[in-house]
Amino acid sequence: METNRPFECQILGCDKSYTRRGHLKRHIESAHPETLPEGSVKTFSCTYEDCDKEYKSQQSLNKHILRNHSDTRYKCDTDGCEETFKKRHHLRLHRLTKHYLPEHYSCTYDDCTEKFSTKKAFQKHLKKHEGYPCTDEECDMIFEKFHLMQKHVAQVHRKPSKCRECGKMFKYRRLMVYHFNHVHTGFVFNCPYEGCEKHYTQKSNLNHHINVIHKNERFACHIEGCDQSFMSTMGLRKHVNKHLNPDQEKTSRIPKKPSRRWQDVAERLCKINI
Repeated sequence: METNRPFECQILGCDKSYTRRGHLKRHIESAHPETLPEGSVKTFSCTYEDCDKEYKSQQSLNKHILRNHSDTRYKCDTDGCEETFKKRHHLRLHRLTKHYLPEHYSCTYDDCTEKFSTKKAFQKHLKKHEGYPCTDEECDMIFEKFHLMQKHVAQVHRKPSKCRECGKMFKYRRLMVYHFNHVHTGFVFNCPYEGCEKHYTQKSNLNHHINVIHKNERFACHIEGCDQSFMSTMGLRKHVNKHLNPDQEKTSRIPKKPSRRWQDVAERLCKINI
């Protein structure tokens, strides 16, 4: 499927894309600040007393002040109603549920008498009757639920992703992003501990390294009488399984075939005349 979002996030494991460069920059500053030089991300701090909140944008700070430090509220204008709300959409929801706005939209399907006061609710209801057609023009499949249609598109109609530097094609975009970061940009996560030169292409691997090597965090066996510990949960699971199923390893172990070298020696010994 074609996209009209040309500005894609190139951080490993992130598939966000945007229509404007400014939106991509804002995304990186809020979601991936660790990839930017220290001090390059501007923050907006709340100036109210005893409030230490900080935000990535002036807009987010303004929302915080309006919701937490301002007396401005949205009042219901229905006669006899004194309800007020901090958020505008809460007021709209109140009007719909408490004051029964006129029902403008009626379902036209046979044997269905549902009515709705908003176009959005009406259209959402129609999907129960119509289903979700595949977004590919050459596919006529229809699905009962939206997530099933998305899964179908991803599995059947997904177009390969092309690396913009070398032209190499990948089945999944996340693999292309990993390739781009690892091969063309050289971006890595460096260990922040002094004297340690380890670096990783994934932040999760760096975190595991820090926890095990620098913080000495290990996973201890909870079986009574056993004091063994392991560097990973996988190692702990294998160990615990030996406690719970002591005979499993013996019965499931497949005898190893003798190496070719020892087979040759055995054959020569058998040919010796005594």
